[in-house]
Amino acid sequence: MNPDALMKDESSWTQRVRGALAARPMLWRIYRQLRKRLLNEHPEPGPIHRVLATYALESTPVRFVQIGSNDAAFGDPIIDFVLRHGWSGVMVEPVPNIYARLRRRHGANPRLRFENLAIDSSDGSRVFYSLQPLAAPPSPWYDQMGSFSREHILKHERFTPGLAQHIRETTVECLRLDTLLARHGIRELQLLHIDAEGHDYAVLQSLDFSRCQPELLLFEHGHLPRDQRTACAAFLEARGYRLLHEGRDCLALHAAAHARRPATARLFDALAPET
Repeated sequence: MNPDALMKDESSWTQRVRGALAARPMLWRIYRQLRKRLLNEHPEPGPIHRVLATYALESTPVRFVQIGSNDAAFGDPIIDFVLRHGWSGVMVEPVPNIYARLRRRHGANPRLRFENLAIDSSDGSRVFYSLQPLAAPPSPWYDQMGSFSREHILKHERFTPGLAQHIRETTVECLRLDTLLARHGIRELQLLHIDAEGHDYAVLQSLDFSRCQPELLLFEHGHLPRDQRTACAAFLEARGYRLLHEGRDCLALHAAAHARRPATARLFDALAPET
C-alpha cells in the first residue's frame, strides 16, 4: 500500500473510532479526559461548536426555539451565537425561580420571547421535579437537573450527595411543540435546541415535521435509555436528518440544508463518521 493510501486508511480508521466513542457519552468523556491529561491539551471547540459557528456565519437571520433554557448562562451552547449574530427566538424554562433569572438576564432583548412552561407529548399540566434554590450550590450543574422524572435527579446523587433532600415537586403548564410554535406564529424554524434531561425524544416527537423542518436540531441523547437513543436516531433519519454525536450531545442536519448552507454541510459531512 502506498503512503498516501495508508494515511487515508489510518485517517478513516481514526474517524470511525472517534465516531464510535462519541456516540457513547461515558466513553467520550473518559476519552476527552485522558487526552487532556496525557497530551496536556487545552480545551478546543468541539465538532458541534464548529458546525454551529460555521452555520452562524452562513445563515442570516436565524430563528430558534430553545427548550430547557435554564438561565442561558453556564454551559449554554447557543447563547453566544444568539447574542453575537442577532438570532431571534423563543426560550422555554419550566422552573419558576430559574425562569425569573432568565428574564432578568435576557428579558430586555427585543429579539427574544420567553415561556415559563414545559414541552410534552400533549397540552395540559404535569408534575415536574427540580432542586431547591441554594445560596451556595454544590456544583455549577446543580439547578440544571429539572425533569419530569424524580429518578433522573436521584441518579446524580453519586456525584452530589444529598440531592434527595433538596428535590421539590411543582405542577407546570405543558404544551406540545406544535402548540408552542402556533402560539408564537412560527411557521419556519432554522434551529431547535433541546435540553430536557431525558425528555428530548418526547419533545422531538411533539413536532409535526411535515409542517416545520428545522435545518438544525441540537439535543441531548446521553440521558436517553439505549432503546430510545436508537429509536430517536431512526426517527430523525427517516425525516431526512443526518446525525453528529459529541459526548452526550447530538447535532442533526436536515438534507435540505445542504443546498442552502453548503459550508455548514461540508463541515458537518467531514466531521460526522461514515455510516
